[in-house]
Amino acid sequence: LLLARGEDGGLPLTRDDVDLGAMIAGLGELYAPAAERLDKQLVVAANAAGTVRADRELIERAVATLLENGLVHTEGGAKIWIGIERRDGVAVVVVEDSGPGIAAPDRERIFDRFVRLDDARNPEGAGLGLPIARMVARLHDGDLTVDVSPFGGAAFRLVLPVADG
Repeated sequence: LLLARGEDGGLPLTRDDVDLGAMIAGLGELYAPAAERLDKQLVVAANAAGTVRADRELIERAVATLLENGLVHTEGGAKIWIGIERRDGVAVVVVEDSGPGIAAPDRERIFDRFVRLDDARNPEGAGLGLPIARMVARLHDGDLTVDVSPFGGAAFRLVLPVADG
């Protein structure tokens, strides 16, 4: 329902100044116990300032989806890294992992509704998290993309215009 409302322009946004560094630090604290329980290393590097005018709840939901995917789709011992890059009037929340990655032909397909690449390892989920996260980014005049991480797995980039730039 959220996805349909967002795509049809029927989702009202409440825009506030959102400090992405504080947000990812808070999400890091929230997800650290799960990472530890799963024998995974969660590294939070709020190394760049980034304040965006955004719907805090929706942006936090999008970033949480990326963290959860990193935790679910990697093996024990994996590294999941989250940080912020800032360039040319945008803040980029980057979530990378050392998991199996996403094959090039699937990198756009994962943003389609109900696509699940890993049914055997993870029977949970409906394949809506990434489409919702991309829709949230685009509602904020940004985007969500995926590529290869320097750690060997997936590298998601949630790009959002900064409030002051």
